Amino acid sequence: MAKNFEFDKPMKDGLDLFKENMGLLIGASLVASLLSVFTLLIISGPMTVGILLVVRQCLKDKQNKPQIGDLFKGFSSFLDSFLFTLIFVVLSLILGMIPVIGQLISFFLCAFYWWGMMFIAFENLSVGAAINKLIEETKGGDFFLHLLFAFVANLIAGAGILACCVGILFTVPLSYCMMVCCYESTFGKDAKPTAATLDPSVFLK
Repeated sequence: MAKNFEFDKPMKDGLDLFKENMGLLIGASLVASLLSVFTLLIISGPMTVGILLVVRQCLKDKQNKPQIGDLFKGFSSFLDSFLFTLIFVVLSLILGMIPVIGQLISFFLCAFYWWGMMFIAFENLSVGAAINKLIEETKGGDFFLHLLFAFVANLIAGAGILACCVGILFTVPLSYCMMVCCYESTFGKDAKPTAATLDPSVFLK
């Protein structure tokens, strides 16, 4: 189950992580983007997993910095990341054809995509298991802030387009850093336990 986290902390930690590894992460993000485009997005799933793994290693093992070539570790989850990305793209296209409501839902799907890909990358879940975990976490209601955080991170990633598209070289890897920090504060070993639910009956005793 997801654990509580302070909304602003992963943002600050992600920004610090990006500053510490800016050159590597910009390079890795650029390589991943170019390879995804050249392969008509066929390997965008494994490349996304690869960046997530690189960012996480930067966070958890400061003594052994990853290399850009570590991007290709994402191919260990090729099938699941490919299928999850394909499902996301198909759903987005279908919903995008529905005026207003469908388009809004499609816009918010990015939050689920972020978390699903991290479940695949960090927990080695299959595409089916990742989807099931998303459903279980979401239906409890405690995952709303986590999804909102992912949505905000996605907005930050896209904000670089406003700076003549050059800005995405910075905002995209920054958003990855924020999401990895968010994952660690939610599911990592140092995550705070979920706050206990208050039982109203205690007031009736």
